[in-house]
Amino acid sequence: KTIMNEADKNQNEITNHNASGPIQGMAYRLAGKWWFWIAIIGSIMAWPIIRAVRAPSPPKVQVLKEIQPFSLIDASRHYPAGQAGGANTQNGCDTDNDCRPLAGRKGYCFARKCFLDFGPNELAGKVWIAGSMCTSCPAGNKDVFAVLKDIQHRSRNLGAQFKIVSFTVAPEDDNPDVIATYLKGKKISPRLWTHLTGERDVIRGVLREIFDIPTPPEDQKELGPILRGTETYKLALIDSVLIEDPSVADGHRWKFRLRGRYDIQDKESVNQLLNDASLVLGGHR
Repeated sequence: KTIMNEADKNQNEITNHNASGPIQGMAYRLAGKWWFWIAIIGSIMAWPIIRAVRAPSPPKVQVLKEIQPFSLIDASRHYPAGQAGGANTQNGCDTDNDCRPLAGRKGYCFARKCFLDFGPNELAGKVWIAGSMCTSCPAGNKDVFAVLKDIQHRSRNLGAQFKIVSFTVAPEDDNPDVIATYLKGKKISPRLWTHLTGERDVIRGVLREIFDIPTPPEDQKELGPILRGTETYKLALIDSVLIEDPSVADGHRWKFRLRGRYDIQDKESVNQLLNDASLVLGGHR
């Protein structure tokens, strides 16, 4: 019986060797061919490209409407006053004339400090988030401020073409010096996040257009009561594209487009805002 088992074992080994021999031989022969390894390496390198091509394209972010250009005052930073000759005024400014223009931007004097105007040129070619603010409305402003500060942190790698812009809803109270004082110690990046104030009618027009709020009565001091219902908790995504316009000197102008409105009380909505901003910045317009 032992002799028979040994014979069966030997026969199985012979059979297995004969079955695997051609496969092993082919593998050895292929391993010695240079083109075989090129084909293997090429397949490995090509797979991510094939997978990317086959992946569905990200959805385009809708365009809701065009936003008209505006000119307001940047309260995020101030600079030393200077006379027409360029000499610094140690005691600060007395009038707008003491604030020399910088980089083609007009200067304004508030509380003996100089602030610059902020208009279409500062947003040209950029993708930006619009929100409201009010230094004298701590309840609503605290929520908006906290979300925008989180967005400032999360968007730090989106590049120089991305901005956050806050518009005061109470320009009579929130002059540039009040806002600048309010921002002290709050770790705000002036490069990334701009806080705007200015003429009441201009502010109202911009906020009505961006957030689609009703026209308030002329005797109403601020937009807070209207915004506080729902729109205080909204943010908007806006981009800019260069278009042909024969009516302007160089034949081109920047067009600002509203791409979406988002609820800051909904975390998924805020995540969607940042995702849409990345898509628009990435060219998926």
